[in-house]
Amino acid sequence: MGAFGGLVLTIKGRNLQAKAQAGADLKYSRMGLGDGTITSQSIPSLVGLISQRKSLNLNRVYTPSPARAVVSAILSNQDVTTGFFFREIGVFALDPDEGEILYAYGNSGTTAEYIPPAGSADIIEKLINLNIIVGNATNVTAVIDQSLVYATRSEFENKINEINLAIDEMQDEINSFSSHLTNTNNPHKVTTEQVNTIASKLVAEMPAVYPIGITAFSLTTALADPWKTATGHVGTDTALVQTTKMSGDYLIVQRITFNNGGTGVTAIYERSTSANNVWNGAWKKVVSRSEFETLQETVTAHKAETATLTTKGHVKLNSSVTSPSEVDAATPKAVKTAMDRADAAFLQANNGKTAVASAVTAKGVAASPSDTFPTLATKIGQISSTNVKSIQRGSTFMADVSENVPISLVDITKAIVKITFRPNSTAGQGHSVFVKAQLSNSTTLNLSLSQYLLSNAPTVEWEVIEFSNVKSLQTGTAAIGAVTTSVAVAAVNTLTSLLFFSYTSSSGSAASQTNLLAGSLSSGVNISFSQVDTSIKSVYWQVIEFN
Repeated sequence: MGAFGGLVLTIKGRNLQAKAQAGADLKYSRMGLGDGTITSQSIPSLVGLISQRKSLNLNRVYTPSPARAVVSAILSNQDVTTGFFFREIGVFALDPDEGEILYAYGNSGTTAEYIPPAGSADIIEKLINLNIIVGNATNVTAVIDQSLVYATRSEFENKINEINLAIDEMQDEINSFSSHLTNTNNPHKVTTEQVNTIASKLVAEMPAVYPIGITAFSLTTALADPWKTATGHVGTDTALVQTTKMSGDYLIVQRITFNNGGTGVTAIYERSTSANNVWNGAWKKVVSRSEFETLQETVTAHKAETATLTTKGHVKLNSSVTSPSEVDAATPKAVKTAMDRADAAFLQANNGKTAVASAVTAKGVAASPSDTFPTLATKIGQISSTNVKSIQRGSTFMADVSENVPISLVDITKAIVKITFRPNSTAGQGHSVFVKAQLSNSTTLNLSLSQYLLSNAPTVEWEVIEFSNVKSLQTGTAAIGAVTTSVAVAAVNTLTSLLFFSYTSSSGSAASQTNLLAGSLSSGVNISFSQVDTSIKSVYWQVIEFN
């Protein structure tokens, strides 16, 4: 980037600054870039860039310290059709009384940086930060293009850290829940008193048919013999034990009936002697049927507690990224799949915007991939069905060998000159009426003669035609001194290209045939000129190619 050496407030900028000191809003609207050169101009008196080539929307404004503001914009060459030297820069602001004004201006002079056109080997993208003194203005703002607002590196890293922390917390919750699902060590801390409100008691007797209820005990030995041995019923005695397995090595014993020679056992004793110590500590509880059913209902209800958006409960892990469920929990795999698809969709949309912007720009309406979709839609609607942007025409009498005709501003990369002329008398020499026409700059048309004779001075009818949709415009000069001459040009499509030329003649003859010159695009890379003699013709030519 060129060495600008600071910005200078314009007179209008100073006036707006004074209004801001008095309490008015100081609102920046855009930046302008150009290739204009300071000659005799007074910078404070400027009201616009000398030769603006690009306008940049602002993407940020902030005040890092009192009395100073930083205005930012992004420069990209992706919508630059013709390269230029980035020599001048201006900051524009909105004056409450005058509208948009040039607020501050800078010029890098000979240190200007060249900005190549889109499609060249160099891809340019710069963040331009301009420091501006704002005094004690309290309300400094800007017109911000939200599609150009980028996060800083620190903001991006902070957001990534937040996402990683959230993922870690989610993983901790998933791990905790998975551990809870496989925990068989009473994770809900259900106490013995909750399971059984009847205190432990010694059973001195019990009927042949065990009372409806449950007895829980540890099954550490074979079932039939220990029961009979422990109660003294051995030999041919049998025991009918009806059980339902709960978990591990625990059983729920619902009913025990001892038969001894067909006579039901009416007594059973608590194990307390050394002879029966195999059962000591194994006998747990005797509870009523209603208490067991209450516990069973509690467990069943707990198993059915499904999490909702407002209550806690059981959830199922789910790796789907299309499920509409609001009770399943997403796995890290599902989160990654969703993020991958989001990244791919963003890339596809961004590439699509680039293609659309390029197509719109090719149709003569400047567009950028950073434009929002509504902005691109608006610009598509601005594409003209006609290629002619403007036509200026006039009539000029040649009062000297060269005349500069002022015209309205045109883009000289998209404008051509067409002329006709006639002498004002039959006197003089024929070669002196031939006129060469070319655009000196975007606001000046130059008309010139090889020799000025007042008696034969021509009147020129001229037209300056500016087009909207131009693929390329080549211009040049040539001295034609042979019967046939070929001039090389960069390759163009002859089916979509036109040749325009004008010239002065130094034939010195009044004969018209020696002053005439023909020209044509003989191929996509050559212009062919021909004449009947070898007198010198000074030619200015233009080859315009349309999309």
